Amino acid sequence: MDDVYTFIKLLFHQQQESQLCALHCINNLVQQDMFSAPDLMHIAETLDAKEKRVLGHIDGDEFESSNVADDGNFSIQVISEALKALDLECVPLSSPDVSHIAADPTQGHAYICHLHSHWFAIRRVANVFVNLNSSLDEPEIISNTYLSVWLAQLQTEGYSIFLVCGNFPPCPADAILLEEDGIAMYRKERRDIDAAKAREMQRKYGGDPPPLSIDDIVRAAQSALKK
Repeated sequence: MDDVYTFIKLLFHQQQESQLCALHCINNLVQQDMFSAPDLMHIAETLDAKEKRVLGHIDGDEFESSNVADDGNFSIQVISEALKALDLECVPLSSPDVSHIAADPTQGHAYICHLHSHWFAIRRVANVFVNLNSSLDEPEIISNTYLSVWLAQLQTEGYSIFLVCGNFPPCPADAILLEEDGIAMYRKERRDIDAAKAREMQRKYGGDPPPLSIDDIVRAAQSALKK
């Protein structure tokens, strides 16, 4: 496989610009430049108008929006409304309705994580998960085993995590990873990276490092070739 067509390079990845991480989070999640800042602002203003009606707000009185901050950061309500337009739904991972996925996050398809006004997305592409954080120079592939450990770690650090459900738009990298060359590339590049992450978590939290299973992920991708 030519380097220019590597899996990572085919992923859509908007990088951080101003305080637009919510916008980048959504577009990275759906793997295309679907929404703009004015789109999200329009959604925020529509939600604000609904809240004013419910609260009996009088025009001219002071009103502080809970949907968009002065720095341009948007709320989960705005993100949820934007994704609804694509028939996608955000559900808190702490909800009893998705307890089976909280117990095994690899059963989910995508996640949105939030802490201190920063939003980022994690999405399954083909049979692996990818960290699409806009603050990264490029997306990071996450092993199935590391995903579960990492989400648990994020929750202990205070992150709010939302499961995203629905029919996701396809992306070009889906097919690439399922090619035999793509699997070999993934296996080679991830072994050392996941081992380093495991050592770092062991250093921070003590105990045995989380078990890594690159071979399991490769077998999962290979099984998709037969479908």
